[in-house]
Amino acid sequence: MADKDCKDFSSHDAAQAWFIAHGGSPTNNVDRLDGNDHDGIACEYPASWPGWATASTATTAPPATPDTLATTGSPAEMSAFAGSTLLLAGVLIVYAFRYRGKHAASNSKG
Repeated sequence: MADKDCKDFSSHDAAQAWFIAHGGSPTNNVDRLDGNDHDGIACEYPASWPGWATASTATTAPPATPDTLATTGSPAEMSAFAGSTLLLAGVLIVYAFRYRGKHAASNSKG
């Protein structure tokens, strides 16, 4: 089977159908038709290629931007992390004041 390129298809729909029929998915980039974003959408920018029928390009998702990236932790996990961080900061502050106070008192006696 020859390697397919987006230009080998008459439309986005044809490219997407071929991609899916051959096992294409976000984790399986068949013939590299999904570009570099690995979202499972083949040949998603055909509007810039002359001669393409672009019936489904209006429904194609734009590339991910920082404000659309998924959260990597649940709110409970993030709250636990924040609470642990604050607790550690508090312990370090108390230790620093005790250490400073203890050494300041011994230095003033000398």
